[in-house]
Amino acid sequence: MNEDQPTEYQYRTERFPLAVPIITDELGADGLPTVEALKADYDMYVARIQRFEWLERYYMGQNAPIYNYDVSPMSNYCEYFADFLTNYMTGIAPSYSFEDGDKYAKEIIGLYAEQNMEQQEASLILDMAMFGRAFQLVYENMENEPRAVTCSPLSSYVTYNDQIDRDSVYGALVREEKDKNGVITSIVDVYTAYMHVQYVVTGKNENWAISEKPMPHRFNRVPLIEYVRGKYGKGHFEGIISLQDAFNALQEDRVEDKHRFALALLLIKGAILSTEQDEQKAKLRKHKKIGLLQIDENAEASYLTRIFDETSVQVLQDNLSREMHKLAKIPDLSDEKFAGNSSGVAMQYKLLGTESLAGEFAIAMAKGFSRRCKLYDEAIYNSTAAPTYKIQANVSNMEINFKYNVPIDVVNEINALKAATEAGIMSQQTALDNFSMIKDTEEELKRLEEEATKSAERQRDIWSGDEFNPQPQDAGQQLDDSGNPLP
Repeated sequence: MNEDQPTEYQYRTERFPLAVPIITDELGADGLPTVEALKADYDMYVARIQRFEWLERYYMGQNAPIYNYDVSPMSNYCEYFADFLTNYMTGIAPSYSFEDGDKYAKEIIGLYAEQNMEQQEASLILDMAMFGRAFQLVYENMENEPRAVTCSPLSSYVTYNDQIDRDSVYGALVREEKDKNGVITSIVDVYTAYMHVQYVVTGKNENWAISEKPMPHRFNRVPLIEYVRGKYGKGHFEGIISLQDAFNALQEDRVEDKHRFALALLLIKGAILSTEQDEQKAKLRKHKKIGLLQIDENAEASYLTRIFDETSVQVLQDNLSREMHKLAKIPDLSDEKFAGNSSGVAMQYKLLGTESLAGEFAIAMAKGFSRRCKLYDEAIYNSTAAPTYKIQANVSNMEINFKYNVPIDVVNEINALKAATEAGIMSQQTALDNFSMIKDTEEELKRLEEEATKSAERQRDIWSGDEFNPQPQDAGQQLDDSGNPLP
């Protein structure tokens, strides 16, 4: 994005501000942002991208080596932590709930199911784990049906007003195009609350021109949703990058030491193999092949190597690993202490930090989910795009629910739910909602009802049989000793 980007060393030593500035703006009289505002906002976006690219390199394991040895192994804790949190929250697909009888909410949730929205939820959480922010655009397809798509934080930004209750003024999606001469042009799609307009930016943010006629939309609010983690929009692994660098530096040193040990110089004192260099090399190759070196009685031979305290280095690496797991609030699954006590209560305590972290992400997801539901409602039911339209669905009762992907003792879970229902403190539906093996409570209740009906029918068939209801006999018919009628 910027030709004057800092070097990798500057990225490593520079303190990026954790509180990413919130871009504030107001619209002009024509309902569009002014060119001056667009330029200022774009400059802030470019400055933000430098930080996002830096974080992306750490997630991808493309951060530069510390020492630039021939071999530079890296242990990518940043990727591991971000993926762990994403799988913890979405390994079991999120579910959606709404108020009984709300037909508008039911239709919106039905569209989510058709569009596999659970996959987008996972992508949004991963982006927040990497960058502290995630973006999702709601648009209308050719059939005027609302659809949603995730957008990369590297190419998206949203501006806000400066009111106490902040609301978005416009959102922008940026892409670059390069012509045959290598000239780069930026295409910026701007979405306000009522229209979409595309700009062509040339000359390093100097010239902004509208490329197409502004197109109105029916959402009555900015359709680009920004999900922000916590107060500062901080990436999940951003706080442990210095520890990641230190860990990789030790890794590089260990591998380089082994490499140098294999290429150690042979020092021979008190003996000369030969005065000719080629002859010396031939003799050394021969000695190396047979694994034997013959020298005079008073001569000495040894390798020049650096003494490396492997134990101390391993202790330091283990300490760095524990510290990274602690600060990232992610349990170390390779730790024997973690696996050694797998009871339900112990597991919950070990995952307490991860659960509180997931709760922070869930709050951001719930806020974006609510806005997305309103956008879908507008697209479905506000056919005239009336600015005074009132949302039909009861969005306040629509929720996104996460069931965290943790190991569960199913037997203990069943016993606990059974005890709660038998004691009369929990309904059967609530018990099924909280049972880890049930994905769709309503469907399961229908199956239970069907099975109960079939069981009752079988019981009626049994009790209505001849064995329990013998046929009445004629009054004059005679019976044998066994009670059977005589012919």
